[in-house]
Amino acid sequence: MQFGYLPDDNNTQSGPATNVQARTTVLRSIYNLTKAVMSRSRVPVMDKPKPNCTVYKHVVYVKISETGSTMFFDVMRRFALKYSLARALPRFRMHFYGDENVALIPRPAKIKQRFVRIDRPQQRFDVMYHHMVFDGDIVSRVMPRDTFYVTMLRYPWAQFKSVLNKYNLLQKYAPGNDTAIELEQFLENPYKYWRNGSVRTSAFSRNGMMMELGFPDETEDVRNDDLVIQAYIKYLEQRFGLVMLVEFLDQSLILLRRMLCWEMEDILYTPMEGNNYPFKGNKDQKLISAHQKWSKADYAVYRHFKEKLLGLINKQPAEFHDEVLLFKRALEYVKICGSPSNVRILRRKGKPYASDDVINCSSQPVRKIT
Repeated sequence: MQFGYLPDDNNTQSGPATNVQARTTVLRSIYNLTKAVMSRSRVPVMDKPKPNCTVYKHVVYVKISETGSTMFFDVMRRFALKYSLARALPRFRMHFYGDENVALIPRPAKIKQRFVRIDRPQQRFDVMYHHMVFDGDIVSRVMPRDTFYVTMLRYPWAQFKSVLNKYNLLQKYAPGNDTAIELEQFLENPYKYWRNGSVRTSAFSRNGMMMELGFPDETEDVRNDDLVIQAYIKYLEQRFGLVMLVEFLDQSLILLRRMLCWEMEDILYTPMEGNNYPFKGNKDQKLISAHQKWSKADYAVYRHFKEKLLGLINKQPAEFHDEVLLFKRALEYVKICGSPSNVRILRRKGKPYASDDVINCSSQPVRKIT
């Protein structure tokens, strides 16, 4: 099996800052991950749901910081509750980062099996959806072989600014932590303030999305290496059944629903109110260009899966776009009904969803989700 991205020993044109031996070691590791995934069962991507299809219940959602992740986390919780599914839960805190307070360390640990609350040997779960730094090998040990993997990305510039705000990083990067530096100051010379990734929560501010997807970017040797980045993206493409995008959220969710034969009520969400902060609206092209160099891997993975997602959307039949219109109508009812759990879509029996389907509020009390 050849992937075409293991380096030739006689071809070491990897850039002056790249350690060829380290690069080769990482590439072989990624090659082995990809090979292992290709040998496993995967859920096929469907242009449209099959008649009388069965609801798919083995799902891992890799929750990435500041990508609308809390919204879809709630979707996964409601789905697990509805079908009484076995949930993989963290042993420590409310995430799979381990027992350390993630706000007090530079980089969260990759998920380990001991980070998962396991009650009996060889225990397997139906769903998994808390924050983690992804390791497919570890996750596959606690999930069924036919698990569907899904995640969500966001335009890197927007995600980066949101992360800076969430973790107060411009304050942490300030010398002596006295007065927060400006966004422009940081991107003029990020290495000066980043201090080799030693600042608390700093890993989230450079290739943060790829970091949480498990990209081996801990060292400068491989962090900006195009070959390593592309190899890891190929691995993610094999591992994940769908990579959603915040910028195409409703279309992404309808695709997911159709792939997994879920009900439209299952994917309804409560729109999140975004936080306001001084640099949120900054669209300075010079700063964006600087950030593209700083977080090269995040832009590469976003571009790749944006192209793939749009290609998939463009191939959908007319009924898909009709579903999207219905879904947008249903989202308006979330506020009216008080909760996604209270919305009911009256689908015509034996028919696909249609934009003119009746929507109303359920009179049933909402069950508390824990």
